[in-house]
Amino acid sequence: MKATIQLIGYVSHFTNGVKSIDVELPGETACMGDLLVEAGKTLGEEFMREALDLQNRAIKLCAMYKGNIIGYETPIPDGATAQLTFMMDGGC
Repeated sequence: MKATIQLIGYVSHFTNGVKSIDVELPGETACMGDLLVEAGKTLGEEFMREALDLQNRAIKLCAMYKGNIIGYETPIPDGATAQLTFMMDGGC
């Protein structure tokens, strides 16, 4: 399966400016946490430290899919686009 993760706002500071990443995993669906772990292999240690709590299988940032806030175990289908941002991200 292949999905896209959009890295919105300040999250891109932890990804060397990368604002979107395509992630591929075996199978037809994957959970959001697995997608983020796979993305972390490319985006690096700082991203992993800021985005995930692997011990508790939790996402530290605000993950969204189809306009809904989602968790680590939320299934993401093939071809989907999910977003990752800070809960209070925005600007003046």
